[in-house]
Amino acid sequence: FSGTKHASHPADGARRGTRQVEAFPGLAVEDTRDLERLFRPRTDAFPADAQRSADQSRAASADAAHMLGKPTDDTSAQASSGNSCGLTIPLGWQADKVGVLYKGTRCPPGSAVKWPPRLGCAKKDRGGLSAPKVAEQDLPMNRKPNLSRRDFLGFAGALLMGGGCNGEGRRGDAAGPDAAPEGKSRVVICRDAKLRPTKSGLDSGRLLSILDRAMQAAYDRDSPLEAWKRVVRPGEVVGLKVNCLAGKGNSTTVELVDAICERLQQAGIKDIVVWDRLNADLESARFHIVERGQGIRCFGNDVLGYESELVAFGSAGSLVSRTLTQVCDAVVNLPVLKDHGIAGVTIALKSMFGAIHNPNKYHLNVGDPYVADVSMLPPIRQKVRLHICDATTAQYEGGPSFMPQWTWPYNGLLVSRDPVALDHLGWQIIEKKRGAMGMKPLKELKREPTYIATAADAKHRLGTNDPNRIEVVEV
Repeated sequence: FSGTKHASHPADGARRGTRQVEAFPGLAVEDTRDLERLFRPRTDAFPADAQRSADQSRAASADAAHMLGKPTDDTSAQASSGNSCGLTIPLGWQADKVGVLYKGTRCPPGSAVKWPPRLGCAKKDRGGLSAPKVAEQDLPMNRKPNLSRRDFLGFAGALLMGGGCNGEGRRGDAAGPDAAPEGKSRVVICRDAKLRPTKSGLDSGRLLSILDRAMQAAYDRDSPLEAWKRVVRPGEVVGLKVNCLAGKGNSTTVELVDAICERLQQAGIKDIVVWDRLNADLESARFHIVERGQGIRCFGNDVLGYESELVAFGSAGSLVSRTLTQVCDAVVNLPVLKDHGIAGVTIALKSMFGAIHNPNKYHLNVGDPYVADVSMLPPIRQKVRLHICDATTAQYEGGPSFMPQWTWPYNGLLVSRDPVALDHLGWQIIEKKRGAMGMKPLKELKREPTYIATAADAKHRLGTNDPNRIEVVEV
């Protein structure tokens, strides 16, 4: 909280749903009832707007059920409470670190899906113009998971052995660690100087080839399919987290996503979800929006919205994308290799800012410790299994926006299960290019990405930034 008040008139459609709240910096919330008393929205002042927000919340829940394939019943809508936006704050959490908290009638950003869709969006396949109704408690994202005894014992064993979701020898491998010498994290670099037959286009066949070589090297397998079977299992819904903030100029490429989808399908994966923060971002990077159906879907967090329960670690407290928490069983992170004007670089770790509702809150102090803390949020740490950095085009200055004068054709991929090791290596590649172009090191510009070291410390253990513990394999 900044100590300010936020308010809007019900007639103001651009800011509809914002409520006046009192700010109490530094207040430790010891009980969720305290939070409710302190941050109760002023619904009495805006009765019409409160009803509209409740209607939007019900509509959003129904839309989510329809997109996830849940059978619906019109009569079940009567069971919906119309309020799916209550927050549960962990005991002792500092309210001033969370950002804008809300409870009651305000929906999380992006949770209300508007129906019918806008006309003229020829690229969008929404599969219909009306949203069926369903009781909120029947939504797939609100049902308790059916955890088998075998799954529980496996997960508990991974935790006891120090496993997380990302480092070598952790839960990130679907079938166990076997890719790097003991105690080391492997990062594979695969490049092809002939990847671009033209100045702007990529040779999809050559890109598939370097993907295959990189995966085989990362998992020590004789074929790419054997490698992919170490990452995912048939029957899982696999999410591909892309980074599309920079549009078609320097985002995760459609060609790489196509190549990964081809190999995943050959490995027995039938349901794939390509996702990022917004539909508009995906479309700007040449992705085709498909919100329903089976096979390959593609949509932003603005379709299903965010969970209503806050999750927290360290200095980070966020709502996590429902696409991640309720749709995907496993995630392959597909960042890009580029400079960041505040955080130094944005590669594997920072790419997961696209999974939370408030990334704008976490750019102070070069993103340290926020980038590392966000990667520790349980839904992210438990589901991200592999990182494939799209370095076909890299950027050494001016990021995260696309600045063509500071990009160069690196023509390669960086692959690892350890996001810290990958980020450390990617940072060094960017620094080397900056030096070659006569630019100062990021440290001199006060943009050294210190969050990478924080992610490797004893509190986080997301991977290693120690060069002696990183095995770099170039193929």
